[in-house]
Amino acid sequence: MRKPLAACIAAALTVVPAVAAAHPQDDDFARALPSSHDVAAMAPALDRMVGALLEVDVGPVMDAADPYARHPGYGVPGRSLGALGRSRDPYFDRRWRGALYGSTADLGMMMDSLAAAAPALRRSLREVENSIAGAVEDYRARRADPRSPYRDPYYDDPYHDDWDD
Repeated sequence: MRKPLAACIAAALTVVPAVAAAHPQDDDFARALPSSHDVAAMAPALDRMVGALLEVDVGPVMDAADPYARHPGYGVPGRSLGALGRSRDPYFDRRWRGALYGSTADLGMMMDSLAAAAPALRRSLREVENSIAGAVEDYRARRADPRSPYRDPYYDDPYHDDWDD
């Protein structure tokens, strides 16, 4: 649970600025991606942000979710996600920090791989674009031919009955 959450946070904070910084006219997508060193440099900031989120008191939200359950901790301040996690797992802080730093390292490697694959991806997308353009031109050429069945207005009509013609 903690590793996917940390990976999603790291991916959102890394990829969104890269995509926003990429100009639509810019042909070099690999330059817009952060390097693995840039992603690794974000890990301490993410550590501080997640640490701050874990200290937010969620007790009132828990009480509001089930107002009729008068359990022993009902209404007691200081029920943060971090405190709840630490109460059941003595290695809670070590685990989520390890997941966060491991995820940012994995994300950095993924960014390097994506930057290396960007030229091949761009070539593949151009080939797909050219293939679609060729198919559209072929369709238009066939439709212009007077002998083509594509000129029949009922060619694709599922309600047209050919028996009446």
